[in-house]
Amino acid sequence: MRRKAVAAMLMAAALVLIAGLLRPRDVPQPAAAVAARPPPRTAAPPALSRMDSVARDERAAASAPGPGEAEVCGLGIVKSAGAMPFGAAQPARALIESARQRLQAAMQSSPDPSVQAAGLLFAAMADGRDAARASDADLLACAPSDGDCQRAVLDAQTLAAGRAGEPAIERLALLAAHSDNPSAYALAMAGCGGVLPPRQRGSGWCRLLGAEQWARLDPDNALPWLAVAGAAHERGDAAGEADAMHHASVAHLADDRTSLLPRLVAELMPGDVPSALRTQAIIDVLGVQAALPYAGYHAAMRYCSAEAARDGNRRQQCAALAALLVERGMTWADAAIGRGIGARAAGWPSERIEDLRDEQRALVEAAGSIVDVEQPLGCASGRRLASWVRLVDEIGEPDAARAWLRRSGSSVDDALRRLRERRAAASAPAGAQN
Repeated sequence: MRRKAVAAMLMAAALVLIAGLLRPRDVPQPAAAVAARPPPRTAAPPALSRMDSVARDERAAASAPGPGEAEVCGLGIVKSAGAMPFGAAQPARALIESARQRLQAAMQSSPDPSVQAAGLLFAAMADGRDAARASDADLLACAPSDGDCQRAVLDAQTLAAGRAGEPAIERLALLAAHSDNPSAYALAMAGCGGVLPPRQRGSGWCRLLGAEQWARLDPDNALPWLAVAGAAHERGDAAGEADAMHHASVAHLADDRTSLLPRLVAELMPGDVPSALRTQAIIDVLGVQAALPYAGYHAAMRYCSAEAARDGNRRQQCAALAALLVERGMTWADAAIGRGIGARAAGWPSERIEDLRDEQRALVEAAGSIVDVEQPLGCASGRRLASWVRLVDEIGEPDAARAWLRRSGSSVDDALRRLRERRAAASAPAGAQN
C-alpha cells in the first residue's frame, strides 16, 4: 500500500472525508441493519458517546510532539520532516502487512455474510494496490509533460490491479450469488464493477450478478432501483426504466451501504496492532471506497433531466426522488445529486438550492476537521476518525457532520454563518474591509 509523507497524508485524510461529493458508490448491509438504522435527524446514536470520550481524552493529553515531530499513535514521536509515517524500514512494512492480513482473516472468518463480503472486497483492494504499486517507479520515470507515457503506465497499473484482485472478487461474487444478504450482494456488485477492469467485469461469477436481484433483496432502497433503471435504459426498455424509477421514487431510504467497510476496518483491526496502523487502514479504505463506481446516479440524472418537468407524472417522481436523496441520503453524493434533480426537474426555487448547497459546504467543512491537520496519525485524531466512520455507518455523512458540530459546541446555523461571513469578506472590495 502506498505510504505518503505525514504532511501529504493529513491533506489526503481530510480530502477523503469530503470525497463523497464526487464519488459514485454502492454497497448494502443486512436487512436487520436497515430496520435498525434510525432516520436522519434523530436522537444521538451510540457513536456520539464515543466522540465524547475522545474529547475527554484530548483534554487529558499530557504531552505533544515538538517542532518538526509527529505523533504516530502506538509507535511514539517521530521526526516528521520528509519522513514516511511508519518509516521505510522493512520491520515497519512487515508490521503493516501483518496487520492487514490479520484484519482480512478476522473479517473473512465471520459468520455474517456481509462481514465476509467486506473482507473479500478489502482483500481485493489491498492486493490491487500492491500490484499497481510495483509500477510506480515507471510512472515517476515519465517526463512531467509526457502524457502518453503517464497514461500507458496508469493503464498498466489498472490491469495489474484487476488481475491481482480478481481471485478475491471471484470469491466475493460466488458468495453473493448464493446469498440472500443485500450487503454481500451489493459489495459484490461494487467489486465486480469497480475493482476489475472493464474487460473482466462480465466474466466468471460476476456475470451472474445483476441489479434486478439486488433490488429484490433490498426493495425499499432507492439506489438498487436506480441501477435497475440504468440497466433497462441500456437495453432500450423504456417501460422497465419508468417502472424502476417509480420504485426508486417511493422508496423510504437511499443508502449505498459502503460505509460498512470502513466501520469494519475500524472495529475489527486486532487490538494489539498500533493504533496508527488502524488509522492508516481506515484512510486507505476510505480512499478506495471513494472510487467505487455507481452507475445509478447517471440513470437518475438522465431520467430526471430538464425535459422531465414537461411531463407531470415524471416531474412528480423526480421531485420525490430529489427529496429522498437530500433528506434521507447517507452520502454527500446523494445530497448533491438530489439537489441537482430538484433544480432541473422538480422546479425547486433557486433560493432553496443555494441554501442546500451552502449547508452541504458547511457540513463538509465540519467533517474535514475530524482528522487533525497537524497530527493525522496521532492518537486523538485516530480515535476521532474511528468514531466518525462508525457514526457515518449509523446515520450517514450529512447527519454525522451535524452531530459532530453539536458535540463541538457549535451548530449548522453557526457553521453556515461563518461560511457566509467568509464569502462576503472575500468578495468585498479591498477598501471596504478596512
